[in-house]
Amino acid sequence: MRSLIKYIFILFLTFAFATGFSPESLAAPANPLSNDSKGSLEQDLIRGNISVSEWIDSAAEDLDLFLTGRKLTKKSNKTSVRIENSTQSSEGRRPENATHINVNLRLPNVEEYFQVMFSSYDDQKERGMRRRYLHQQRRKENFGASVGVFKSIGKVKTRFQPRIELRDPLKIGHSLSFETLMDARFVVIYPRHEFFADPDRGTGTFDIFNLTFPINRKFSLTQVNEAEYADKVLPHFRGTNGLSLNHVVNDLAFLTYSALFESIDEGRYRLDSYDFAVGWNHSIYRRILSYQAIPHWNFSKGRRWKGEAGFVFNLFLDF
Repeated sequence: MRSLIKYIFILFLTFAFATGFSPESLAAPANPLSNDSKGSLEQDLIRGNISVSEWIDSAAEDLDLFLTGRKLTKKSNKTSVRIENSTQSSEGRRPENATHINVNLRLPNVEEYFQVMFSSYDDQKERGMRRRYLHQQRRKENFGASVGVFKSIGKVKTRFQPRIELRDPLKIGHSLSFETLMDARFVVIYPRHEFFADPDRGTGTFDIFNLTFPINRKFSLTQVNEAEYADKVLPHFRGTNGLSLNHVVNDLAFLTYSALFESIDEGRYRLDSYDFAVGWNHSIYRRILSYQAIPHWNFSKGRRWKGEAGFVFNLFLDF
């Protein structure tokens, strides 16, 4: 099993670099409801997705108007539902599969900057590119609802988002973040600072200072700089640094080559692990169905720097 996973990783990496993994043969037509494929099972599924999406928007708008009594804005309702299935496999571990759901409820008439989200996991605990991208640890089932209040102060976007965990007893966490985007001539700078208070992790901060260098229309290079401090967990401080090369293949697909290094503070600052990964991201039908295939190779101090190959497959269904 170990040699097989390594072989898949090396084969995928070699093929991606050699060919760019061009998906022209896999990409969906620009107009998926064309007459050429009308009446097929595929088109029935697309129409079904559109029908469900329209029903969700209609139900959210009815709730919005019920709470306000009248229409106060012409903004369209952008309520959405995402179902996410994640399968991951690593050397020495059994493959794991988990399905999660996010309901992003928007009520534009109730409050212009008000947003409610129901989810089966706490996305705020997946701060950082490495944890969000590789999903190396199984997500903890954590049903809850969060309320976001958004406001722009000049070019700085602020968000205050408390979250209620639906468990006995109820637990409440809070997040306050500030972020902006600075587009210079040769670099795009993305700074973000977040304060959080979490029932399990305690109080802490999370910081991002990423630098993206556009190379051409298809390639861009990002220097990743992230740091997190939480007072209830050990080690208290974690930092992630590395490089990520983004390759846009076409309008529906892109590749990401990344090398990420995670360091921790245990009285002294030291390297704890590093990852090499290739991520294939393909939107089969825009805003309907997409997936990620991510082979990765992890080296950690806990495994005496012995390489551990793994594979993550994420499937997203949007309504």
